[in-house]
Amino acid sequence: MKRKVIAIQEWLDPDSLHQETKSWISVIEFIGDEQRFLNELVKDFTIELTQSPNFESSKRTVSELLSLERELVVMKEKVQLHGNQLKIMTDKVDQLEMESAYLKTHKKLSSQYTAYMKKYREFKTGFFKMITEQLKKRKTKKLTP
Repeated sequence: MKRKVIAIQEWLDPDSLHQETKSWISVIEFIGDEQRFLNELVKDFTIELTQSPNFESSKRTVSELLSLERELVVMKEKVQLHGNQLKIMTDKVDQLEMESAYLKTHKKLSSQYTAYMKKYREFKTGFFKMITEQLKKRKTKKLTP
C-alpha cells in the first residue's frame, strides 16, 4: 500500500511577507550605495593595485565586485516585482494555486537573497583586507624619507 505524502506549506501572513520584502529592498539599496563606495576605493587605489605583486588577485577582486553589482541589480528587480505581486495574497479571493506559487517564489527569493548576502559578506572581507594592505603600504611610503 502506497502512502500519500502531503506537503505542508507554511502560510505567512501578507504583512510579514510585505515587511520582509521591504527589508530586502532596503538592504539591497544600502548594498548598492556601499558598492559605489567600494568602487571609489578601487579608483583611489588603482595605481597601487596595478603595481602590486598581487595584481592578478586585485584584478579578480575588482571583477568580482562588478559581478556582484550586476547580480544585485537583477535581485532588486526580482524583489520589486515580487513585492508588486503581493496583492495576490491580500485580494480576499481564494486563488490557492497562485498564492502557493507566490509563496514558492518568496521562498526561492529568500534563499537567493541569503546566498547573495553570504557571498557579498565574504567578498567584503577579502576586499577590505586587500585595501588595508594597500593602505599600510601607502602609510609606510609616506613615513620613510
